[in-house]
Amino acid sequence: MDTLGLVAVSEPHSIRGGCWLFSSDVPPMAALAWQYSNVPCSPLFRGEGFVAVEWGELVVFSCYFSPNLPDAEFERGLCDRDLGARVQSQISTRAP
Repeated sequence: MDTLGLVAVSEPHSIRGGCWLFSSDVPPMAALAWQYSNVPCSPLFRGEGFVAVEWGELVVFSCYFSPNLPDAEFERGLCDRDLGARVQSQISTRAP
């Protein structure tokens, strides 16, 4: 059997087994899928256009940006996602 591990998916159109975490947009634009891995994987958070999981000792993100975005909007989106990830991370680490 081949090992899959963890895969980041943009614009997921179908689900084919394994464990999935989708972004909160409808339809989802980003996802992470994992299976056949000895590394433990746990969902952390999701939002519009992004998801994050804890995979072993790593935090892995998948995010989606339209290829039609102007550079300025792309950069602003990266900053917004970074801020959101930091806030979510702080909330997650402080939760009981």
